[in-house]
Amino acid sequence: MDAEQTKRDEYLTSKEAQEYLKVSSVTLWRLVKEGQIPVYKIHNRNRYRKADLDAFMEAHRVGPTLAGPAGSAGDAGSTENAGEG
Repeated sequence: MDAEQTKRDEYLTSKEAQEYLKVSSVTLWRLVKEGQIPVYKIHNRNRYRKADLDAFMEAHRVGPTLAGPAGSAGDAGSTENAGEG
């Protein structure tokens, strides 16, 4: 297992998850209740897997995605169909 995978498997406390997402405790709990973010109960304490928080953020991305190694830089800024109506 590489260092990146280990980091993504890290579990955060509620406070750490709030700080990571930059949301209030009420917002974090609402996201859990709505099923948008999974919570893990460990010894009667809530824990959040960092990889789940990252996936939540990616699912709510607005705008173009960055071109990866297989993509070209021209694809990231494509505005085809943007603003047409």
